[in-house]
Amino acid sequence: LSLHDALPIWFDIHHDPTNTFVIETAQGRIEDIGTRFNILTDRAKTIVTVEEGRIELVFGEARLAVDENQQAILDAKGHWQHKTVTDTDAIAAWRSGLLIFQNQSLSDVLQQLSRYHQVEFTLAQDALKHKLISGRFVTHDLPASLHTLALGMNLEITLTRPSHYLLSYRDWE
Repeated sequence: LSLHDALPIWFDIHHDPTNTFVIETAQGRIEDIGTRFNILTDRAKTIVTVEEGRIELVFGEARLAVDENQQAILDAKGHWQHKTVTDTDAIAAWRSGLLIFQNQSLSDVLQQLSRYHQVEFTLAQDALKHKLISGRFVTHDLPASLHTLALGMNLEITLTRPSHYLLSYRDWE
């Protein structure tokens, strides 16, 4: 299976020692050994979160095991970050129509929203990129998500042309 710039994908694989399930991304390969895991990939990175069991990430000759309740991020250069995830339910919430963010940058939040709504966002002030967001957004209601962001962050959100929004601070000097 080959994935590139995909929405999150959920796998629940039955263990079969004679047949390894393999997923190819732009950054490397994921080998499943019988598990439940989530993949989010784009041009820059692949993020794998294991809910149950174990997978192996492969880049060239390097291999990294990722166990239950752990997440690994593999970038285009083959570098990986390995960290423990405390809330796999939040990461897999998209399966129930929710996006849950915990201290994530506005840039990351907007990137996820654009995956579901085929829209583009421009930030009028560079400082907005790194503003941290925590919250829940439904995947099917972009106007509600934008309204929540506007109120919570004191933003002006303007539709500048079809499928393109400009975000700026209100009363920016």
